[in-house]
This record gives sequence, structure tokens and C-alpha cells, in this order.
Amino acid sequence: MCQRPSIGSPFELKPPLLFLTGASGAGKTTLYRALVGNVSEALLIDADLLWSLDPRHDDPATGYRRFRGLVLHLAERLGANGWPVLIEGSCMPEQYETLGERWYFTKTAYLAVVCSDDELRRRLAARPAWRNSASHLETMLAWNRQLRDGTAMGDPAIDVMDTTDRTIAESAAEVHAWIKRQVA
Repeated sequence: MCQRPSIGSPFELKPPLLFLTGASGAGKTTLYRALVGNVSEALLIDADLLWSLDPRHDDPATGYRRFRGLVLHLAERLGANGWPVLIEGSCMPEQYETLGERWYFTKTAYLAVVCSDDELRRRLAARPAWRNSASHLETMLAWNRQLRDGTAMGDPAIDVMDTTDRTIAESAAEVHAWIKRQVA
């Protein structure tokens, strides 16, 4: 039981909240799909499913506060079942750690999926035109580099996994092992 002064009543802390993050094209969604049905240690959420619910979610000036709050609210409700929750979607720790809803969870942990610049270019170029990946290429390359090189710092620290020379199965197994370590 936890008593936060700003809340006024006790609440039950939820199991760990995990994030699978990274630049567009790094492999987050591919790995999420490989993990669904194969991970029994956590409930998995694809945050992109919530993105399109409200056009006001696309608000970079607020750090996407409305969207991040919705994601945390859903995770809190799912966590009430006693299971850790993994959210797949691009983010940085400060976009969640500063929100009041974060404090419902015993801990948070972040795993960034990265790849080489050439591989990221190849993956984004292979996407259908409607994804409009070319318009965000330089931004995604820069963020991917920061995550890969450790210059995109977060609190808590962001673990990093490079998918460049790994198969989907190898990468999914590594993410699954990371999930097991985080919820142990």
C-alpha cells in the first residue's frame, strides 16, 4: 500500500511497467508481433493502437501528454490484474516518468531497439508510401544514433539492443529474456 500526499488515499502498487522503444524502423513492432502469444510474464500493449483515437494526441509541444496519460491509464488498469505490462512504442523516459500515473507502478524499465544507419534507411525505404517514412528519415536516424551510442540518456537508464545482424527470432528471444529479468 502506498500513500502519496497529493492523492489523499492509499493505492495498491502495480507490477513493473516496461517499455520497448526505439526509432521508427528499428524493429519494435516486428518484435512485438513475434512476442505476442509467446510471453506469459507480462501483458503486451502496442501503443500505436491508441494513437489514432484522438487527433489531439499529436501534440509535441506537451510531450504528447494526453497520449502518454492514456497509455499509462490503460497500463494501470491492466496492471490491476497483477501482471506486469510492456508498452511497445517510441518514447523516452521523461515522457512517462514525470506523469502522476507513473507512480502506480513498482518500477519502470526501458529497452531501446536500434540498428545501423544503413539498415534503418533500408527498412524505412521498404515501407509503403502511406507511412510517409521519408519525411522523418533524418530525425529517426539521429534518434537511433543517440540511442545506439548512449547519448540519449534517460532516468531510469535505457537498455539498448541492436537488431542489425540478428534474426527476428534471436531478437525476440533477447527481448523476452529482458522481460523475464525485469519482472523477476
